[in-house]
Amino acid sequence: MKYINVGIDLGTTNSAIATYENGKVIIHKNPLNLKETLPSAVAMRKDKYIVGDKALSLLQTRPGIVQMNFKRLMGANARSLQKQIDPVRLSQAVIEELLRFRESGTSSAVVTIPASFDTIQSNATKEAARRAGLEEVVLLQEPIAACLAYANAEGTEFAKEDKWLVYDYGGGTFDVALVQMRNGILDVIDHEGDNYMGGKDIDQDIVRDLICKPIENETGKEKLYEQLIHQEDAAGMSSFISYAEEAKKILSLQNEYTFEVYSEQLDIDTDVTITKAEIDQIMMIHFNRSYHLIEKLLDKNNLSFEGINRIVLVGGTTYIPLIRKQLKEKSQTIVDTTMDPTTAIVLGAAYYAGSVETKLEEATPDQIETVKKNERVDLQLVYETQSNDEEELILGKTDSKKAKFYQITNVDGFDSGLKEFSNKFSAFVPLEKKMQNLFKVQLFDKRQQTIGSIQEVKISQGLYRINGQPLPADISIELDGDGGETLLESIFTKNKILPLKRSIYKKASKSILKNSGDKLIINILEGASGNSAASNLTIGYIEIRSDKMSQDLVKGLDIQLDFQISESRDLTINISIPSIGYSDFQVFNPSKNPINYDKIIAEIQSYINRINQEKYEEENTDNRESVIRELHSIQNELVTLYGVAIENQNDIQTDILYRIDDDKRTLVQRFDRLLNHRNILEELENLKAAKTHYLQNAAFADENQKVQFEDFLSKEHELINSNNKNLIKSKAAELEQLANDAFNNNPKRYQDIFFALLLKVRGDKIKDKKRWDELSMKGREVSKEGNYIELKYIVSEMAAICELPKRSASDSGPEISKKSLGIE
Repeated sequence: MKYINVGIDLGTTNSAIATYENGKVIIHKNPLNLKETLPSAVAMRKDKYIVGDKALSLLQTRPGIVQMNFKRLMGANARSLQKQIDPVRLSQAVIEELLRFRESGTSSAVVTIPASFDTIQSNATKEAARRAGLEEVVLLQEPIAACLAYANAEGTEFAKEDKWLVYDYGGGTFDVALVQMRNGILDVIDHEGDNYMGGKDIDQDIVRDLICKPIENETGKEKLYEQLIHQEDAAGMSSFISYAEEAKKILSLQNEYTFEVYSEQLDIDTDVTITKAEIDQIMMIHFNRSYHLIEKLLDKNNLSFEGINRIVLVGGTTYIPLIRKQLKEKSQTIVDTTMDPTTAIVLGAAYYAGSVETKLEEATPDQIETVKKNERVDLQLVYETQSNDEEELILGKTDSKKAKFYQITNVDGFDSGLKEFSNKFSAFVPLEKKMQNLFKVQLFDKRQQTIGSIQEVKISQGLYRINGQPLPADISIELDGDGGETLLESIFTKNKILPLKRSIYKKASKSILKNSGDKLIINILEGASGNSAASNLTIGYIEIRSDKMSQDLVKGLDIQLDFQISESRDLTINISIPSIGYSDFQVFNPSKNPINYDKIIAEIQSYINRINQEKYEEENTDNRESVIRELHSIQNELVTLYGVAIENQNDIQTDILYRIDDDKRTLVQRFDRLLNHRNILEELENLKAAKTHYLQNAAFADENQKVQFEDFLSKEHELINSNNKNLIKSKAAELEQLANDAFNNNPKRYQDIFFALLLKVRGDKIKDKKRWDELSMKGREVSKEGNYIELKYIVSEMAAICELPKRSASDSGPEISKKSLGIE
């Protein structure tokens, strides 16, 4: 049994690599300067990539060729230096450089990502690692890695049940995670985050407000900051960011700092003075944004700081004294500063890598030959993989008659010696504290010759491990709803532990002729399933293609979709339509998110206008004042965002375009949540009616329909208490369709519909009264005879000469529609 053992922290500002060896984590140092971290900076000179400190050294002489902070653009098509810059390629260069820190080759590694990274960003990270030469890449969320580092550090002792907040404020991203510590297991309960919030944003605000504005006031120059972000050459912005970084450091120790600002290109040569109070004011704005996310996380989990045992700091921005002070004062909770926040993630990544089995290892030719020579022995071992004791029991059992002795050894010198046994044995082995203890178990025959293969036993003493990684956001599919609107159906919900799998059944929404070139498309989205599609991120499309069909697809046929998502967020979908023998397998691993900036601006405008209409609608509701107040707030923020979008549409130095898109989705989510209260009671009544309708026809349901209804029952309580109008409406429509499908399996269904038509269709709604009377009389006759085939045709003709009655929420009878009659 072999383990990955190598962990990589691919950071926005700095990166690192570490290995888990013999129960300990070793951070590999840069052989050139013996530093434990590598700056995530890349310079491009012709076809050569220069990485790390060498790249940073070029900022003074050739800043235009140096790229930094590209992690925040992971999965995006970034514009810079008058050409396309691929963040995946730049990240590849960083990982390649890190791999050189190790003396031996590496084919597998655990690579960390922010917990709030979406599927596209996660896939882009995996692609960068694979391009760098890694054949096997396992992703690990950064808050989990940090917890593993803190929990497994030497000399640390915690209560058996603790709750932690991981406050991860890095150079480019922010995450806060709620983690439960229980009996050696780390369980991530929930998280919040912002992929466009980090130390880099503090620096940019310092440049704009504390450097550029004073220079404008003194020299009369206008829009200096706008000139910096619109420059094709990044030299100006890079030098100004350096001023900001230096100011942050010095003003953490003194109250005032004066420095010279020089730029030949911008014709600037002046002094700028920044005070500690001014820089603290900017830092407080950013800290408050992070604190708001903490409050949001605690609130939705019904917790206060009193229920939190400690706050764990991660990321270089947490070195700022103001942030540590404010966090401690506001939370009144232990703020753990015992570990270097810049290396905590790589330490945790290595701990995790030491517990993940590699899928690449195969038996060597020598090992294969040894097994051929020796008897293949089935040795079953039973032991606890996690222990807090000083020794642990290993139980062994084999049916081999040749096995007479066993021996247990480890690399630390423990040797049980040859022990005689018959079929079963038990042995206590000593455990080294705070490490993973690796033992080898070997069997021998009566001549004390080895038989079978060596088996490895791995027991962690006092080490914490994780209970899987949570899914950061809902994964949904988009479905057509009533009145042209679309509804999202959740496939996997946020915070479910990966890996996950689920099967669902859908009806074909249209007919498709084989080889016609037509296809059925279902949109896959990531975000909040209870909100609109506009607030979600599209990650792919399920395609049911005519060129793969052996028969025509008829509208209404059952489609089975089998979803699987791995721990590293690989999404695969198996599509089958049994009635026509259709089968297809699709893998979704998009690694780029092209942004249509005109579309973003149009969507912002659309929601600004829509809110005006919604405010008018709210005038007739009971809670109009609070709702209208929140609608005003959302609209004002959208108006501000629209102005920022117009002002920065030519920005090619920062990632503000992607931040605007992210902010737009967040505001749309707030809008969706606010209006989900409307008509919630009506939708619950529709759900109840659909359930009753199914139960009336449950006796005729086939196995697939029964499975779908049982799935609904298992989630019914959660659904009713969700207060999510769109989700309830979607499930009611799905359940109504299920009831109709079950009803359609009943050969007597046309008898029910026939009498329902007689009872419910008023005389003024009948187009041909004479023919209606004839069909009514004939229908009664064939109904008594039990001739349901002829009755079907009678019902179809009656439906054609009348206006069909609409079904109400309280109607428990059969649905009467062209669709239910099969004549649509």
